Amino acid sequence: MAEKGRTVLVVDDDPAILEVVLALVDHLGYEAVGVDCGLEAFILIKESPERFHLLLTDWQMKELDGMDLARLVSLSRYVRGEPRIPMVLMTGPEVTEEMLADAGFCASLKKPFTVEELEGVLDTAFGVRAPVSIAANVYDAAGRGQD
Repeated sequence: MAEKGRTVLVVDDDPAILEVVLALVDHLGYEAVGVDCGLEAFILIKESPERFHLLLTDWQMKELDGMDLARLVSLSRYVRGEPRIPMVLMTGPEVTEEMLADAGFCASLKKPFTVEELEGVLDTAFGVRAPVSIAANVYDAAGRGQD
């Protein structure tokens, strides 16, 4: 089960999906904060680097997509000497392991996903348990798939 006190920043430009994912994250015991724009997410993480413990973002969004958001977050935290933040990409089937690793994601969730798949990916990203789902691709820090 999720550890209380961890905050997940959820980013999706579709209001209906954002609302559902926020409810699922909250149901799993995490604090859920949602925004509908990658740029807004980047600003929140940059201004409050210790507030968020995981970034869960959609891939295709206006202004700043999930891939570019992850690259900016990773670079900004590196330059400022801040620890890495686990990042999970919510996407369709077209994403590859190489694309995820290059952007700094530790995992991906293929839409649509179940609450069990979301829980497995969040728990794995937080180091609570080993990967459990075929539908949820999880990567180690070097970007390689885990068995």
